[in-house]
This record gives sequence, C-alpha cells and structure tokens, in this order.
Amino acid sequence: MSFSTLPPELIYLVIQFINPDLATLQILYAINRRMHQIACPLVFRFVQLGSTTSVDSFCHTVTSLRPSCSRYITSLQVGPQYCVNSEESIQLSKGLLARLRRAIETLDNLKSLSLMVSRQALAELLNGLTVSFKLDTFVHSGEFSMALLHFLERQTSLTKLGWYGSTTRSDADVFSNSMRTNPGLLPKLRSLDGVPPILTALIPLRPISSVTILPVLGDEVSIHLAAFGNSLAQSMVPITCICTVEDRRTRGTWGWVIVELRERHAAFLHLKEIQVIKLSTLDNDQRDWESEGILMGIYPSFLRFNALEKLEFKVRPVSASYRPSRSNIHGWLARCEMQHPSSWMKNNPSLSTIILYGHVIS
Repeated sequence: MSFSTLPPELIYLVIQFINPDLATLQILYAINRRMHQIACPLVFRFVQLGSTTSVDSFCHTVTSLRPSCSRYITSLQVGPQYCVNSEESIQLSKGLLARLRRAIETLDNLKSLSLMVSRQALAELLNGLTVSFKLDTFVHSGEFSMALLHFLERQTSLTKLGWYGSTTRSDADVFSNSMRTNPGLLPKLRSLDGVPPILTALIPLRPISSVTILPVLGDEVSIHLAAFGNSLAQSMVPITCICTVEDRRTRGTWGWVIVELRERHAAFLHLKEIQVIKLSTLDNDQRDWESEGILMGIYPSFLRFNALEKLEFKVRPVSASYRPSRSNIHGWLARCEMQHPSSWMKNNPSLSTIILYGHVIS
C-alpha cells in the first residue's frame, strides 16, 4: 500500500506529526487530486508574504481564484518576522492596501496576524476593518492611532502583542491610560514585544509574564532600560521569560540588559528564561562577529539569576549568510573558562539548558 492510498484521516495525522516544511507540503499537494485535498489545509495554514508580489498573489487567491482556501488560514504574516527599522516594512500602494483589507476580512479562522507595514498603511488598513476572527497574536510595525486602539478593543482574546513601531513616551502613556480606564482592553495579555517605553507602561497593567525588548537607539538607552528594570517590581505576575533583540546598530545591548536585570530582585527570583536574538543582514560576515567573542567572554560572569533554567542565543533569519561555528563559540568561552555547564551554574544554580547559536553547551 502506497502512502497516497492510506485513509485520508491517517495521512492527515501523519503529516501533522512529522510537521514537514512548506516545500515538502507543496510536493504532497501536487501529487494528485486526493493528496491535494488532504494537504490543502496544511499548505494554507501558515501564510508568509515577503514582497508586494506575494501580497498581490495572496489577495487574488483568497478573494477570486480559490476563496475556499481562506477558511484554512490561521496565521498570516505580511513582511519580515522582525521589523526593527521602518525601511524593512513592506510598502503597499493604496490599491494593494485596499485589496489586502478585503482579503483579511475573509479570514474567519485567523488566530495570528502580523502586519509589518508602514505606520500610515497600518492606520488605513485597520480603520473600519470588519472581521469576525478572534486573534491570539497580533504583531505590527506601526504607531499608536485611534484605528489601532479600536481594533485592539475588539480583540479581547489576544494573549500576545508585538509593537514593533517606534513608540514615544507620550504615545505609550496614552495607550496605558486607555488600558487603565478600560479593563476589557487586552484582558488576557500574557506576552508583549516592544521598545522599553511600551513595555514599562504596560507591564504593571496586565498579567504579562513574557517580554521581548526591541533595539533601542539614542542617548537615553540607559534611562529606558533602567525604567524597564524598575517596572519588573510592579508587574501583576512575575516576569519569567525575557528576550532581547538586536541588530547591527545595537550589537552588545543584550549585555546592558543582563547587567540591568541582575540588579533587580524580581528578576533574580523569578526569571527562568533569557533569549538573545541577533538579526543578520546580507552584508553581515565573519568580521561583524569579532566583537561578539569579546562580549561572550565578558558577560557570562554577569549572569546571576537564582531561577534561570534556559539561556539561548539565536541568529535570525534562519537563512542568515553567517553564524558562529562551534569552534568559534568554544574559543570564546574558553577565554573565560565558561565552556562547561558547571561554570555557568556557579551563579545560576537552576540553569539546565544553554544553546549558543544552535550549539548546545554540554
């Protein structure tokens, strides 16, 4: 019996279990009509659009060519996963923006929506948007607007919010005031990505246990990080996971975050996971990582968290042109005698998992 002749329910379960990549799913999708019907819900489940051409094709597919596919889509990402620079967002024409709005309005089963578009495009897209879906996750690269506020007011099921647009302290204050006066605004929020001002403003207002700190530029970096550190003592629930994201402009900021957190009693007692995500560009090469060895050799000694269980460094995107090799990493750690887990556990007794750029330290 061939794979394609198995009962469809069994094939579907097998595909879900092995969790193949999109290319493999597309091959299954094209085998024959029967496999096409089985794989279709999985092919369209997660949609990632990285260009205006792909946005245009997507809109045509779900509104005209194959509207029945819209019911399978549970996750839609427009633009890059991480957008810390406004130039990285997708620039949409007014016509394409209108088509994207119509396409989004057809996605009744959507659970996760990421819109890495310009701030003006986001406001226009959300203004008057009529949807029936209830999101778990919403990520955007825009700024505060009444259109954004009204959209979030209707998404009471949200547990994760990613705010990748630039946020002034005044905008953060306006949004936090809205949350204070409206208990029904994001009542289930558990995870928050953003620059320090938005994190500092919202942490005391909702049961947020996981935060991602986006890159900070300018002369007030230390002030923003100190304010963020102070907010940990005011959180509704303990912050157990902190992730810091940095790009070429802000390399090494994670060390400042570690030093800031080390001084906080709340972080010492409750922080269980630290992630550091480094965004790579096409022009990154080995020379860009020379300073990383110095930082990696210095900062492990600053880690002093009683509850910390996991420490992980990642490079994104996964297809980055360069990432440190295992020999690079062991060379960095050997300089400060931190190449063995026991060295890390001296100051972090609960630490059990150390992953540095895909390499497990064991």
